[in-house]
Amino acid sequence: MSSPHSRSGVALAKIRRTPNEAPLRGVLVSTCKRTVGLRRKNSGFDNFQYKKHRFVLLLLGFTQPTYLTQNPKVNLKSSLYLCYHWTMAISDLMLKMIKYSNGNIHDINHFIKVWTFAKTIAEMEKVDAETKFILEVVAITHDIACPLCREKYGNTNGKYQEIEGEKLVKEFLKDTDLTNEQIERIAYLVAHHHTFKEIKDIDYQILIESDYIVNAEETNYSKENIRNFSEKFFKTKTGLNLLKSIYGI
Repeated sequence: MSSPHSRSGVALAKIRRTPNEAPLRGVLVSTCKRTVGLRRKNSGFDNFQYKKHRFVLLLLGFTQPTYLTQNPKVNLKSSLYLCYHWTMAISDLMLKMIKYSNGNIHDINHFIKVWTFAKTIAEMEKVDAETKFILEVVAITHDIACPLCREKYGNTNGKYQEIEGEKLVKEFLKDTDLTNEQIERIAYLVAHHHTFKEIKDIDYQILIESDYIVNAEETNYSKENIRNFSEKFFKTKTGLNLLKSIYGI
């Protein structure tokens, strides 16, 4: 198993197929086959097929699907369902996190805004599908420790969130279809989302940028603070452009 500290490996989510999802899978596959004219072949998976296969996923918004690169013989139907599965998982987790927030409008609005910016930056930076999925889960759950921190410490200091958040997010995700590797990576990011040194991977980088963009408005940071933070810690072109456009720096 690869370390949760890096995204070098690719782990596919365990897929739970249910009868209610079958019709949609069929529609997706049927429509996309007609769109790209993909023909089934009994032998091999040539480069022309691979390009059309990848094009289907690009149409659905899943940029640079690394699992296709590493396993080009993967079935089109399985790939489409995997993408659909991840999309539905995000919706389920969003609803679950809203319920977990127990009516705290600030917390709910915060993670929805962070998720929106994270998703936007990831798509514009052409992040691969699985890393984008993990990033979206982290964006939704990154402040999961806030309710506990208010009760236990009387505040939501970032370091307290990191201490408490790792265990909480593992518990929150244990009944999902995420793999152990995915959950470990998410827990690592939750436990480091207020740590701004040694940011090496794109999911970590985008999480820091998205959270800061939202915190800058909620905490009313000065333009000097925003400018200094952007120069030190913002790395993606999209994140930097968003920060400049929103705050006029």
